[in-house]
Amino acid sequence: MAETEKDKPKPKARAKKDKEKDTVAATSHKPFWKDERYQRITGMFLLLLVALLSVAFTSFLFTYKIDSAEVNNISWSLFAEKNKPAANVVGWLGAWLSFVFFYKGFGIASYL
Repeated sequence: MAETEKDKPKPKARAKKDKEKDTVAATSHKPFWKDERYQRITGMFLLLLVALLSVAFTSFLFTYKIDSAEVNNISWSLFAEKNKPAANVVGWLGAWLSFVFFYKGFGIASYL
């Protein structure tokens, strides 16, 4: 049996079907956490947070005697006061975070 022109698929029809599949695949939604941009932004944020905590922890090792008295009696006004500068390089937030991690958390293992 010889194939006739009617039996052969038309190349234009195939190309149109492929374009429809590509359009459907491009418009399908995937979870935001699988998006590469979200992963990069989250990674950069976490790296900055780790750098901030590392500086705060290292500074706290040298200045804990000065800041611990104020951090023990913590109040929200401590963060807003500009008259009392913290000895910690990161400020009162760094002193408080370091105090919480070292004294109420994991101790020196917080570096890990």
